[in-house]
Amino acid sequence: NSLEMSQNDGASSGNVLLPSSVSDVPVIPIVNSRSIEYSLLSGQIQTTGVKKQNIQQTAAQEEFGAAYRVTALLNKKRGEGEIHHEKILSTLGMTSYPKTCNETIRNYVRSSLRDDIPLPLLGYNCSKVLEELEYHRTSGGYWTERSVLEDTFFSLTGMIPAPAQWLFPEYKLAGKKYWKSHPLVVYDGWMSDDPTVSHCNWVGVTCGFTTLGQGRGQVMDDHDNAKNRCDGERLIDGWTGRPCPPPDSITKIDLVQLGVRLVGKLPENLYMLRNLHRLNLMGNRINGGIPESFGMFEKLEFLDLSQNELRGPFPKHLPSTLTELWLERNVFHGELHLENLTSLNYLDVSNNRIEGSITSDVGKMASLRSLVMGGNNLTYTIPEFGSMAKLRVIDLTNNELTGTIPDFSTCCPHLTDLYLGHNHFEGQIHGFQGQHYIHRVSLNFNKLTSIHDDFYHYAGSSLKELDLSYNLITGTLPSTVSYMENLRYLNLTENKFSGSVPKYLCQHKGLQNTEKYGCDAVMCERGTFHPSGSATGIGPCAICPDNEMFLGQTTCPSKDFLIGDMDGNGVLSEREVLRLFYIYTNGPEWGAEFQPWVDMSTESCSLKGISCNSDHRVTGIVLVDANFCVGAKKHPSLCLGIPSEISLLRKLQILQLKSNSLISTLPTEIGKLKNLIHLDLSDCTSLLGSIPSEIGKMKSLSRLDLSTSGLASTIPESIGLLSNIAYINLSMTKLSGTIPGSIGNLSALTDLILSRCRLHGTIPETIFSLKKLENLELYGNALTGTLSSSIANLTSLKRIDLFSNNLSSTIPSSMATISSLQIIHLQENKFSGTLPWELSKLPVLSWLDVSENKITGPIPPLYGSMHSLKDLRLGSNKIYGPIPDNLCNNKSLNKGLTSTAGCDAILCPLGTFSEAGFATTDTACKPCPEGTSSIHLGSKTCQVVTRKNLLEMLYDVIGGDDWPEDRRRGWNSDLAECDWEGVTCGENGDLIGLSFPISGSKI
Repeated sequence: NSLEMSQNDGASSGNVLLPSSVSDVPVIPIVNSRSIEYSLLSGQIQTTGVKKQNIQQTAAQEEFGAAYRVTALLNKKRGEGEIHHEKILSTLGMTSYPKTCNETIRNYVRSSLRDDIPLPLLGYNCSKVLEELEYHRTSGGYWTERSVLEDTFFSLTGMIPAPAQWLFPEYKLAGKKYWKSHPLVVYDGWMSDDPTVSHCNWVGVTCGFTTLGQGRGQVMDDHDNAKNRCDGERLIDGWTGRPCPPPDSITKIDLVQLGVRLVGKLPENLYMLRNLHRLNLMGNRINGGIPESFGMFEKLEFLDLSQNELRGPFPKHLPSTLTELWLERNVFHGELHLENLTSLNYLDVSNNRIEGSITSDVGKMASLRSLVMGGNNLTYTIPEFGSMAKLRVIDLTNNELTGTIPDFSTCCPHLTDLYLGHNHFEGQIHGFQGQHYIHRVSLNFNKLTSIHDDFYHYAGSSLKELDLSYNLITGTLPSTVSYMENLRYLNLTENKFSGSVPKYLCQHKGLQNTEKYGCDAVMCERGTFHPSGSATGIGPCAICPDNEMFLGQTTCPSKDFLIGDMDGNGVLSEREVLRLFYIYTNGPEWGAEFQPWVDMSTESCSLKGISCNSDHRVTGIVLVDANFCVGAKKHPSLCLGIPSEISLLRKLQILQLKSNSLISTLPTEIGKLKNLIHLDLSDCTSLLGSIPSEIGKMKSLSRLDLSTSGLASTIPESIGLLSNIAYINLSMTKLSGTIPGSIGNLSALTDLILSRCRLHGTIPETIFSLKKLENLELYGNALTGTLSSSIANLTSLKRIDLFSNNLSSTIPSSMATISSLQIIHLQENKFSGTLPWELSKLPVLSWLDVSENKITGPIPPLYGSMHSLKDLRLGSNKIYGPIPDNLCNNKSLNKGLTSTAGCDAILCPLGTFSEAGFATTDTACKPCPEGTSSIHLGSKTCQVVTRKNLLEMLYDVIGGDDWPEDRRRGWNSDLAECDWEGVTCGENGDLIGLSFPISGSKI
């Protein structure tokens, strides 16, 4: 077919005349009025009124001509409304078009883009586009599943296909990375170009199966037929009774625990996966709202978008097919809309900002098993739920609900968990008659005043956990509490109970601490108090001199509670401090060898991990094999971290707690440990918070190691007050900000290790005054600026590692005066200029790595005389030959590879490449593929050599950085070469002249 447009056939009006095969399609206006005749068969473009041209780039011609045909095809009507398909113009590789056509279509597309075209079409060639459009036309307006899945990738990653980036300059401004570097592509097989790799094999994608997947819920105790779901062999889904989907049709997407969080938006087109029954995107950073198009899913049963950053009104349009909906920990607001979701088994919308009342629509969900709406702003009363025989869990904690607590025994006979704490409920707790399965009840922090007489009788035998704390309940505890024989947790504190705790509870073996504290383990008796309202591991109930108190009080008006005071004398001994540390970090799980820590009859100096002086004072705590804080991630109350009372160990010299399970912060009181010499909390990955400024008060400190921890914030300026410090290691933390200049005051410092943090700014000049510094490691940060020539003042330096920063300018030749220097690691920065020949003077230098910089020029011949040099890494720079022969003949260099690979063991020659930039034991320097080359020695990749590359090489060789600023305008920039100062181009863009200053020394 041919597509024609002439001046006599409506060109002036900008209309495209279509071939007969698509003549029923409405024509659309185009921006360019130049007449065009295009033939898909001839592969030529002819223009009226313009000199005929035979364009050689046939692929570009095909796409260019197809743009109009594609647009016309997409203007067909579907359903009730017309789909706006102008965006399809962006499906073509515009960057390969002739410039005039490029600009024409660019202007049109930017004014006509819509959201109903998958982004992946931007990268397709014309034939693929036409295939996609034909599918779209014949399938009722759907795109292929592969295209929709690729569109999902770009939407969820916030990236955009490279061929279309010119259409979206805001992506470049935002610093969007090229999508092929995304971990889903690199590690998980997504977007594979290999035609033999099906999208069904991408990580997190399942085709054909409707069996269970990753996620919550999925209790199938009365759904035996659910076990017979589509598994690739069955023809009928055993749960729904519907035919199983084709084996190549997408049924599940589970993108959780990927190692990288998705940060984009939910795509509009996802509903076009017509057999998708499970979508799990939990725990990412997806933002925006849930598209209304999600209501068009035909078979979606499981939707988990929890723990993201979704926001906006609670969605009204969700598919009625859903059986599980998980939306907790987002930012949805407004009122609930559940009228369409009558098939739900699991509903969790907790920890959002949902307002209004709980609608009666909940009572229509006859299959509901779990109802979780805690952590919102729900108001009014709980409605009548009707018959919900399958409901097991109700969690409405932390809302603004009022009224009385309904009697759930009529609606929910199989209820096991009821959580209504932190609301404004009043009145009486009902009797739970007929609810024989109730296990956990939490009604704390309300305004309840009494308990029904039958409560303990009906609920007692099945109850395992009961929390009624912080209410207004009066009276005494009846003898019927003896029915609670299975109880494992009980909290009745901060009410208005009178009398005494029944003897049955005081001797209950299932309750914690009753063997040690008896009745006080349930509630402190009148006239005593405890922060927990009952005696716990941190100490017994303390006497309160005030009268007229109730059972289970947590405060005393005239007295503070001294945590850890086991003997009640009002003063903490060192032994009590150690026991408190044990309790605060869930000591019972440390290990069997540490059990004596809780027993006050065992002396401090006899405890495992403790050392003492001759006066039996604690001088060392070394715990490198204790299992701190086991279970605390699920139950945070199990671990309170390092207690501030540790500051009472006045003679402590060593504190070493290596454990990736310790969950804690550094208490500010640690600054009171004036005698501490060695502080090592390395590998404590859950050590959170900041480094307290009080650390500067520890004047005796000689070694500080907080590496590989979770510490964040900034390095305090007070660190410069540690006058005796010799070793500082804060590497592999989340510390940010700049390096404090006060570090220059640490005259005894020999090791400064701040690598792999999030530091930025420049290297303080004060650091170069540290005469005793031997090891300076700052690699893996975002440091900028230069490496000062004052580095020569570090006369004891043996190692400097600045790898992977953004340092620039030249490598200071003054380093050549540091005779002790053994290692120089400057890889992956922006250093420029030439290699200082003076470094050849370093007598013990064994490792020099300046690879991946912008170093120019040749290798100084004197480097060949460095007999101590064992490793020389110079790849990925702009170095040109020749390589000194004495380097190539150095048999001990680079693991002795020069003996077999010669100069290739130093740098790969022009026209070759390797992953390292030089020959290794695993990889030789390989020839570049045909049509490409390397343009410098030591290349890791090959490329098509362009005119720009040649000009840049010329600039480096003749010392362009030394030109006057006005003569350097445009050089080594993103400007077109014809716009560079001194470059002259002809009308057709060919370079016809060069004018530049020269330096006699360079030439």
